Amino acid sequence: MSRQRLTALSFLLLGFSTLLPARDATVDEGLTVSTALQPGLVKHPVMAAFDDRGRLFVAENAGVNLNKEELLAQKPSSIRLLEDTDKDGVFDKATLFAEGLTFPQGALWVYDSLYVMSPPSLWRFADEDGDGKAEIREELATGFDFTGNAADVHGPFLHPNGRLFWCHGRKGFAIPDNDTGQIMEQGKAARIWSSRLSGGEVESFAGGGMDNPVEIDFTDEGEIVGTVNLFYGRPRGDTLVHWIHGGVYPRYDQGQITAEFRRTGELLGHAHDFGHVAVSGMCRYRSGSLDPTWTDGWVVTHFNTGELTLTNLQPQGATVVEKETRTIFRALKPDTHLTDVLEDRNGDLLVIDTGGWFRNGCPTSQIAKPEVAGTIY
Repeated sequence: MSRQRLTALSFLLLGFSTLLPARDATVDEGLTVSTALQPGLVKHPVMAAFDDRGRLFVAENAGVNLNKEELLAQKPSSIRLLEDTDKDGVFDKATLFAEGLTFPQGALWVYDSLYVMSPPSLWRFADEDGDGKAEIREELATGFDFTGNAADVHGPFLHPNGRLFWCHGRKGFAIPDNDTGQIMEQGKAARIWSSRLSGGEVESFAGGGMDNPVEIDFTDEGEIVGTVNLFYGRPRGDTLVHWIHGGVYPRYDQGQITAEFRRTGELLGHAHDFGHVAVSGMCRYRSGSLDPTWTDGWVVTHFNTGELTLTNLQPQGATVVEKETRTIFRALKPDTHLTDVLEDRNGDLLVIDTGGWFRNGCPTSQIAKPEVAGTIY
């Protein structure tokens, strides 16, 4: 499928009527681009998740660049609940589901609860009276340090085995026991973590010296692939990684990081290096409804370049490597920063643009522009 600039884009999504003008994006031929929500419902969406009713829970930033101490003092961010009340394919109603969060980066609906990583903790929210607002707010696991530059906790994600998984950057951790408060595990390395739905049995799955593992998704068999920023291989880059249980991943200039792990072999590499693009959200495209050749491909958002790429992986020994990577969408509008992508139940893709507010840690966004709102395509 060749890419071309179309005079009327409506991006992969639900047949929305609000098409993007051709000057704003390029997209694969045969695909269309449009906005997925009415203006003003959400200003700075970051990451999102559907529930079993098709409602969308959006982790929203307040549009501020604050350090750890300021975030803990102000707790400025929130979770918005978006609904399409008239079933026309456009979200038209927003409810403040939960507020008073530091920097939520992720959401996951399981049974009757929303699970959110907002540093330094994993949280559970529940709306028992059905008014669209969470009365239940429970801290399930904590101790994951952060600085406010977004390279901290992301997720969680539901593994096929029923456990919650999440990502944590190289900020340090000191995890207390939920019952005694005594520190169970302490260290510095970035890791993929897991726990039971209750937050109990927190366990390290794999990790290493990379700065910022962002998101993960799973094969049907439970294999884990994820996006990683500043993967310190040779060369350093922003990558897709096959996370192997017990695997140790490199930072060759900081031996104390890899020394935290028990190793039985060489340091492990990446599955694909995108270069310096600041990869962010991702998902495994399961249905293939947009294009059968995309089935089980890994769709990745690029924060710096405004691209959406599709990577097909192939087995190589005990791991996987890239077979093909190509761009399927590129935003041309200035100050577009893509942060997440998720597959709807009909096989369409939702893509989140957080807007122009973020600069704390982003090398290509030196000036915060909170007046530039984000959107969902």
